[in-house]
Amino acid sequence: MSHPSDYWVERKSERLLAADATALRVALRVDHRLEFDPLGAIRWFERVPLPKKGLLTVHRFDGAKGCPPARVKYDPLRLFATDGIMEAAEQYRDPVALYILTHELGHIIEHDRTAKAFSSDESQRLKAPPVEERAEWQADKFADHALLPWKFIIAYRFNVAEIAAVCNVESSLVIRQIDALRLSRRYVEGTCPECANPTLVRNGTFLKCETCGSATGCS
Repeated sequence: MSHPSDYWVERKSERLLAADATALRVALRVDHRLEFDPLGAIRWFERVPLPKKGLLTVHRFDGAKGCPPARVKYDPLRLFATDGIMEAAEQYRDPVALYILTHELGHIIEHDRTAKAFSSDESQRLKAPPVEERAEWQADKFADHALLPWKFIIAYRFNVAEIAAVCNVESSLVIRQIDALRLSRRYVEGTCPECANPTLVRNGTFLKCETCGSATGCS
């Protein structure tokens, strides 16, 4: 994702952000659901205060040209969202709108007023900290894992079109999550001859499938 500005925040790994996304799904009792609903999470935070941040209040407004469709402010905790983005999410379940709101949930959960601005234009990005210390990267990763946990990728055998349809996300998100999963698990090329999943990892001189556990022979 591309963002016009960014902030320095405490370093957080993708693994930690994925765990936080899973924890939210579990707290909302929706970890089994293929489609994640950020609106339900937002309503929950309007009733259940976040530690040290309090209750969330939502402010809808008419979006002006050049205005971001949603943003978060702290002390007190507030989500500002345009009528257009809320309508797209509420009435049409638009994947882009759902992603934007889930991204803002990442800011709500992961960040606070201590974030420090480091970029306002592209030239300033040369001085940017590592991605793990960037607020926008963290919010993106949180959204990726909240909307599409890796377990659904494996369950649907890495089928991009099917995963995008059943989880109501863009294909680009599915591809991004597949790439991240393969990198994290160090999957090798090819599919398991037993279960047909592309979840083979090297185990000594053999290839072992993480899905069904079968060994495929010498690698």
